[in-house]
Amino acid sequence: MMRKFYTVLFVFLFACNLLAQQQSPFTTPLDTIRSYDEFKRIALSMLNHNSLSNSNISISVFSLKSNKEFFGYNSQQTLVPASVTKLFTTFFSLTQFDDESTVNTSVYTDASEIKPDLDGNIYLVGRGDAMLSASDLESIAEKIKSLGIRTIKGNIYADGSYFDGMTSRFQYSGDNDEVEFVPAVTALSMGRNAATVIVSAGAVPGRPVNVQVLPTSAGFAVDVSAKVTGRKAVPAKPAVKKKKGVPAKPPTKKARKNKSYNSFEQLPDENIFDDGIPFIQKYGDFALNAKKRAKRTARSSITVKSSNLPNGKQLITVSGTLPANSNQKSYINISSPDMVVAGALLERLRTAGVQVKGNLEIKQLPKSPNHYIELATFSRPIGDFISAVNKNSDNYLAENLFKIIGSKAGNKRNNKEGAISYYRKVLDSLDIPNKDVTLNDGSGLSRRNKVSAEAIARLLVAAGNSEFSDTFATSLSVAGRDGTIRKRFIGTAAENNLIGKTGTHKNVSALAGYVNTLDGDTICFAIIENGWAVGSYKLLENRIGEMLSLLLINGK
Repeated sequence: MMRKFYTVLFVFLFACNLLAQQQSPFTTPLDTIRSYDEFKRIALSMLNHNSLSNSNISISVFSLKSNKEFFGYNSQQTLVPASVTKLFTTFFSLTQFDDESTVNTSVYTDASEIKPDLDGNIYLVGRGDAMLSASDLESIAEKIKSLGIRTIKGNIYADGSYFDGMTSRFQYSGDNDEVEFVPAVTALSMGRNAATVIVSAGAVPGRPVNVQVLPTSAGFAVDVSAKVTGRKAVPAKPAVKKKKGVPAKPPTKKARKNKSYNSFEQLPDENIFDDGIPFIQKYGDFALNAKKRAKRTARSSITVKSSNLPNGKQLITVSGTLPANSNQKSYINISSPDMVVAGALLERLRTAGVQVKGNLEIKQLPKSPNHYIELATFSRPIGDFISAVNKNSDNYLAENLFKIIGSKAGNKRNNKEGAISYYRKVLDSLDIPNKDVTLNDGSGLSRRNKVSAEAIARLLVAAGNSEFSDTFATSLSVAGRDGTIRKRFIGTAAENNLIGKTGTHKNVSALAGYVNTLDGDTICFAIIENGWAVGSYKLLENRIGEMLSLLLINGK
């Protein structure tokens, strides 16, 4: 028995010795990188690791002080950057607006004067505030009421013409496959252009079910034929309490991959956000694919359908049966955003005590300022968008910013072309190479986007020297603290030092941002990897980030 024990022990120690001899350069302890030559030697040894074979990698590292690249590896090779694309979106938004500007949603009237009985129509004009909420519309309604207006004799017109009308990111990006669903991108929107339909059954069989649609809006019409049945709802299973001393069920392999990047395993599909949260978990059932939706619907006899009426309103049809004293929640896309947002304003005006005698319609505001008076405006700081897009990698807000850039640049017929034209104009003025740069959207979901690490690093240098440098820097995730790198760099010199933006597809990883060196310089860096070793790419990024935090550029 003892002989068998010593045999096993010998094999174990022998295996440990082999592992120690073959220790990955990604995990070698570091203290200080005292020179550029030492950094280059270690970096190249990592890049030559066999786990990175058959990969395309582009790296560029600049000194912010000297505005010079002190390390490059295929730095001019253009690769798919994934969500690092958002650095371009937010940078160009700030060059257009400056960090104190706002995105405005306004209400105007064509009445000749403001009086309690407003003898005219009102126009709700959207300019891309994708964060607009019911409480924001309530604020607008209260401002209108504060003017002494008690009755609006005319109509409420919805004007979402600030964008070009091409609402699908998948379509305007020109992609061959839709990496991830993004709701309709419109100049007037609320709730990410998704609505919640809550169907509840009372206690009396045969009665109609109750239907509530959120957001509440006169832009919805509801047709209910569903009835309450006598069958009792199946009670939910009580939650199983974890007993002390009993280990929790181990997470699945996929869950472990989503939690952190501490191995060379491949990461899951690109439908996972940079922060590891599936889209469905963030935004609800409307993101489920058709097969899963059908399976879920099969468990219930309630059917919720949506269609558009000739008057522009969105009709929600609820049919089937629902057991007594039960409820069901469904999610639908808002197919008439302009009408729904204007209808939500109408509801808030009524709640505020302002009567509206006219109808809801879609119509553009007259172009001549002499034809209208501004009644109220809700303003959202551009910084709110910038922070959400970069720190949380919000794809929907990024696409709204992309369209805002194109429209503000003067191309209201094709926002994408307007944005790209503006990009090239600014990049040329900053002497940033962009001939081979291809950007088709604002979020980075497009696999057809191509950017070099040098272009990204130079962009970061420009941002660091700009008037909006603080706003841009604070929008980035802080290593080991928040955003998409809150679980990375913990316990290293990069923790709470490195700030950056990540990018992840199933065959792409990227990291770009800033890090302070030990001798007081600020490094602008960009790393893009394309291939099928995403786990290894994350480890490489972590290692380079740590090395840059330990760097003494002057060797002192």
